Amino acid sequence: GNHFKFEIDSIVADKQYLPISKKSLLIQDQQQFYKAFPDTENLYSENDDIYRTNLIRYITSFEVYSRQHPNSYMLFWNLVDFFEENSYLTGYNDGYLKTFNNLSPTIRNSIYGKKFYRKIINFSKIKVGSRFPHINLKEGKKYSLGTKYTLIDFWATYCKPCLEVLSEYKKLYERYKNSGFEIVSISGDRLQDIDKWKKMIKSKELNWQQYIDIEGNESEKYSITAFPSTFLLDSEGKIIKKDISPKELEKFMEENLK
Repeated sequence: GNHFKFEIDSIVADKQYLPISKKSLLIQDQQQFYKAFPDTENLYSENDDIYRTNLIRYITSFEVYSRQHPNSYMLFWNLVDFFEENSYLTGYNDGYLKTFNNLSPTIRNSIYGKKFYRKIINFSKIKVGSRFPHINLKEGKKYSLGTKYTLIDFWATYCKPCLEVLSEYKKLYERYKNSGFEIVSISGDRLQDIDKWKKMIKSKELNWQQYIDIEGNESEKYSITAFPSTFLLDSEGKIIKKDISPKELEKFMEENLK
């Protein structure tokens, strides 16, 4: 995948090759950072809402720290790691960009800095209220949106929760497809599973738009890395709701499509 992970320990282990002044700065940076952020484990909660709140509080702390320590590589590496691990739960948050913008030009303009900046900007394109970006599909295939509402569904044949909702989608699609509702399913299956994907569409008679984005390469550009991930769009392609359950979707359709 295109994930860029930083092995902080291995970079810090290389410090014996750095000039003495740089070495002590790195050690100082490391010590300072761990003093301010001792542990992320205590953020975890079984309750997703509490967990999300804890994570968002952490982003705010990053932002405060970035104002005081704009040259902190430790902060940058941890911000990237935190985004990679938790952005699917926190959703788009201005704190990511604000923290990054507080960092020194040296960090921001580095190769990894530029790459991370692009990642955050792309991620902002899939927040509620944004116009959903067009996902580039194999062989230049294009999907079309419904005249009223469209559910974009990112899934994979190996994802159990994805399979559990298919029968619900089938019912909703039958009921509302003539009233302007459309479903676009984009699978992130692996290359070796394409046949499995084709067979499943056929056997389960999934008769709405079906596309494949092999190994989720294109969707990963927007940090859509968890399956299922769903986006409900209006007639203009703007995101109304994210990760809507079939039950919520049914309620929404009943209220909005007569």
